[in-house]
Amino acid sequence: MVHVNLAKAKSSFSEYANRAAYTDEQVIITKRGKPFVALISVDDLEFLQRIKAGPPEDGLLGAIGMAPELEEVAEKTMEAYQRRADDFGREIEE
Repeated sequence: MVHVNLAKAKSSFSEYANRAAYTDEQVIITKRGKPFVALISVDDLEFLQRIKAGPPEDGLLGAIGMAPELEEVAEKTMEAYQRRADDFGREIEE
């Protein structure tokens, strides 16, 4: 991941766009020293859109792909999620 200020990104936009598109490098463009916007590959964008649009298990499955050690955590979370979904009609005690 590379960080570049907005002025440099403007003057070298093609370079940074190519790096994001062809090397899967993520380019963080900063403004006044703070992250402002990012350039990412279309593949990365589509992956993020699938996770955002899908049900919670899709996000967990994506996380497992990036960190296999999270598999047990994801399984327990999905079990709890399913129990909650199955138990939707229960009465709430006050």
